[in-house]
Amino acid sequence: MNLLLALLTVMTFTVETKNSVSMNGQCPYDIEVAYECSYQKGQVRAGDVATLSLSNLGGMVIEQIEVYVKSNKSAGEGTFTVQANGSTASSKSGSLWLFVGTFDNQNYHAISLLDNSIANVHNLSIKLSGTVSSLYIEKYVISYGTAPARTVTLMNGDEVYGTVKEEAGGQGVTLPGLPGLTQWQFIGWTETPFETDYTALTSLYRSGMKYYPIEDATLWAVYEYQPTPRVYSTELTSGDYLYLNIETNAAMSGLPENGTMTVSPANIQDANQKYTIEFNARADSATIRYTTTGAYIAYSGAKLTQKPTACWWAVFHDAHRTAFYTTINNKIYVLFPGMIMNDMINFCTALIETTDVSLAPTALLSAEPTTEEPWYSCFPAKLQDVDSPLAERKEVVVPFGIYELHIQDGHKKLRLR
Repeated sequence: MNLLLALLTVMTFTVETKNSVSMNGQCPYDIEVAYECSYQKGQVRAGDVATLSLSNLGGMVIEQIEVYVKSNKSAGEGTFTVQANGSTASSKSGSLWLFVGTFDNQNYHAISLLDNSIANVHNLSIKLSGTVSSLYIEKYVISYGTAPARTVTLMNGDEVYGTVKEEAGGQGVTLPGLPGLTQWQFIGWTETPFETDYTALTSLYRSGMKYYPIEDATLWAVYEYQPTPRVYSTELTSGDYLYLNIETNAAMSGLPENGTMTVSPANIQDANQKYTIEFNARADSATIRYTTTGAYIAYSGAKLTQKPTACWWAVFHDAHRTAFYTTINNKIYVLFPGMIMNDMINFCTALIETTDVSLAPTALLSAEPTTEEPWYSCFPAKLQDVDSPLAERKEVVVPFGIYELHIQDGHKKLRLR
């Protein structure tokens, strides 16, 4: 046996029914597997198709694919097609006689489908299309090597903010958040930097997300400017809100898991950040429901949890600041979005002990969408005229490149300089 193949990891998929396979060997822990045969089990007649589909492979290097096949006594032909990441990597057509030198309806024979290795594989499919009755698939044996660990450089404008590296190839990296700037809020990362954009971003990676580089990569921080100044709730009425840390722009997101919740840059368009708050008549206590599912945000001890029934939180409110808190064993715990986790990189929403809830830098922001579109930049420092709210000036002129952006009363016009 080739020494390289002897050192590779092997995973085997044995056909069990026309819609299932069993797995053996060392498979990626989050692999997704699907199998379908248009006839029965592994039998492929003329016009039939059998397909094994694998996803979440983590950028592995596929070195060898073998399919174990038998035929009828004197016939059995088809076409094997291998696709990696949606592109055809190899294709072989012929009879079992052509592939292995014999027709055999008793024993399965290994057919090798690759002439060269395939790098950076995240999704893989192996399809057999029958042309002459019949071929029978017993199992698929795939030999692979793990991808090298990749490094991601994080840029904040023209400056390097830092680097993050995968612990092992294909595992991805968790993206950190950044504090906001004056009138600009950090919202995520992009692979393609830009100076100014006024449309919804389609290739944004939010903080806390896993990013899977296929090679060493660079990401740029993306900031958002809202033409309509952000107004935090000064009067407490029941409704849909974002609950956020006004110092870091970290908003509570999703549902509790393992005692904490996630955070992401405040964005009223993000349904994961929307919570339905119901206050009592005095507005000194409230329930918090995840608007998408209706589950209540609750606590068990000092851990966050979700419940189908109401859980009441005490409410602190002063001017534009609002905080939800509870008392456990005579200690005060505030619901705090933006707590740094043990890895000193990522943030979460958690219950943290405090001696003075009035110091909590938290607030409620209406989840009602604004009528004006925000605008975005990876280089907000270059947009020199956007340092104060638009309402404070009659017209804002933003130079970039050979153009000028004129903003007045929420309307934007692009002019050649």
